[in-house]
Amino acid sequence: MHERTKKRQQEIISTRIKRAKILVVDDEPDIALTFKLALENDGGFDVDIFYQPHLALTSFEAGVYDIVLLDINMPILNGFQLYTELRKIDDKVKICFITASVDVGSSDLCIEISRSVNAECFIRKPIESHALVIRIKAELRN
Repeated sequence: MHERTKKRQQEIISTRIKRAKILVVDDEPDIALTFKLALENDGGFDVDIFYQPHLALTSFEAGVYDIVLLDINMPILNGFQLYTELRKIDDKVKICFITASVDVGSSDLCIEISRSVNAECFIRKPIESHALVIRIKAELRN
């Protein structure tokens, strides 16, 4: 009976993760669309994408998304600026930064920025679809 209970709990967790809602904000449409397709098709997530950070900000509502993926380098409003504004609306949503421009996790820039915005999640582009889904599932479990 214990094994049956454990299996049911895993099914509930799996269902909860599959229904998670994700927002991807990246000014490169090809990357945003690739992330969307990977997360929806391989991960079973519900994904919205925005190519313009200011449009993402004006559409953002508290409690809608389980996790937000923000590109760091975007025009007009970069990922860290958008992060600050999103936190004013929803201080509980998980946020991961995505970037191709710095050595994620080891550069002084990432360390300093992660301290200033209290960020713990950085994803390096390019990333394989399978690896992205695994990483997002892990972040949602934390």
